[in-house]
Amino acid sequence: MGEYILAYDLGTTGLKTALFKDTGELESSVYLEYKTYYKHPKWAEQDPKEWWRAICISTRKVLGEARVDPEKIACISFSGQQMGLVPVTKKGNLSRKTTMIWTDSRADKQAQLIQNKLGWQKFYSITARGEMLSQYPPAKIMWIRENEPSVFQKTYKFLQIKDYIILRLTGEFVTDFSEASDTGLFNIRKRRWSEKILEVTGITEEMLPMLHKSTDVVGQITEKASKEVSLKAGTPVVVGGGDSTCALTGAGLVKERECCVYIGSIMWAGIVTKKPLFDREIRLSSYCHLISGKYNSLLHLISGGIFYRWARDNLCDSEIVAAEKKRVNVYGIMDSKASPVKAGADGLLFLPQLGLYENPESPGTFVGLRLTHRKEHFLRSILEGVAYTAKRLVKLLEDRSGKSLKRIRMTGGGAKSKLWRQIMADVLGKDVMVPSSVQESSALGAAMAGGVGTGIFKDFTEAKDSLETIDVRHPNMKAHKIYNKTYPVTRKIREILEPYVLRSSE
Repeated sequence: MGEYILAYDLGTTGLKTALFKDTGELESSVYLEYKTYYKHPKWAEQDPKEWWRAICISTRKVLGEARVDPEKIACISFSGQQMGLVPVTKKGNLSRKTTMIWTDSRADKQAQLIQNKLGWQKFYSITARGEMLSQYPPAKIMWIRENEPSVFQKTYKFLQIKDYIILRLTGEFVTDFSEASDTGLFNIRKRRWSEKILEVTGITEEMLPMLHKSTDVVGQITEKASKEVSLKAGTPVVVGGGDSTCALTGAGLVKERECCVYIGSIMWAGIVTKKPLFDREIRLSSYCHLISGKYNSLLHLISGGIFYRWARDNLCDSEIVAAEKKRVNVYGIMDSKASPVKAGADGLLFLPQLGLYENPESPGTFVGLRLTHRKEHFLRSILEGVAYTAKRLVKLLEDRSGKSLKRIRMTGGGAKSKLWRQIMADVLGKDVMVPSSVQESSALGAAMAGGVGTGIFKDFTEAKDSLETIDVRHPNMKAHKIYNKTYPVTRKIREILEPYVLRSSE
């Protein structure tokens, strides 16, 4: 048995290749970007050959930097961006030079046909998915069938992004349950391809890959692939999972009654459940967990930490200059300015997004401005406003799951801020834990699946126990009382302003 797990995280903008010890400790990582091509409005494509090139280059680089022989790799595993579409021939060649990624929404006409025949509520009840239907693979497959019939005719299978790399390495046409549950073709309750959606779209099950558990060893690196990727032929390949589920698992979310809140440019919150969760407003999304038989239920928000970046770019010129002189992160200087401001920012409230799910185009809003407010109040109010929104997400998850959440795991770029961690704990009234994998959670989730699949870890609980917690923030109850009084006010302000914002933006 080897001593290392090699994990590939194929993201939207680039590839993170991470080498982990069999103890779960990160040994080395490399990040390589690849291009997204926007040939027409609503089109978003990438070149799979660029993914493969990044795989080969990063593998050699990460092994070289760590001075690890390929013989010591116990297995490789994957995390990948979801909702893409890679058409391939029976010989495993690309049917199309470039491939649609998840942000491609050209298939409006096809999405409307699915909606007319099936309806949003029925689609949601089958798939537990609720975003733009035109971005899902069934609409994209229909678009290819209608607009590129020659491509459709020579296509043997339609794969996801990470699954194409697995095909290049092993020759196998496979996917996993977590990935499949974000395709819009999967019956999440029955855990199989949906007969109803296949019937409505005219897609056959033969066009789709074989379904596997995320921990399954689906093949071994072939002799041909080994020469290109610089790994030993015969190395076990574990299928892994979609990036959302891998990120949650890599943050240590393997048990119920815990929650992970991710704060990057966007924000989301997720929990582990025994069954997929739904709601009337189609806000909740559910995926199959990397743990067989369990699910992740998530709430997404299209904004979050991006507002703190806005403050950096528009309010903090002097802080940027100071950071460059001191060679430190500007966000640390911003935090030092906001930290002395009392909880509640002296009455200045920030609402990151008025409509949340109801109107994703609605703007953020500052309320309660006084002449005594300074830049530091704006910075503090942004951090608090995002935390108020996180509280709303957490309360919605508690309501739909029927369970009180004990603690919060915080990840994403926002988790690097000690001040933001404390504000989150104070607003939520719960302990906030920051795992050591804060920037590597998707790759680590894939590595955990690989370790469980090859017997390095007994199960995901043992894999999680190998994670370090770099910080735990306990709520300051005095601050919590202040935030508890303010939180309902933010909800009321949303209700009052929302109709006006909608009218004024038309």
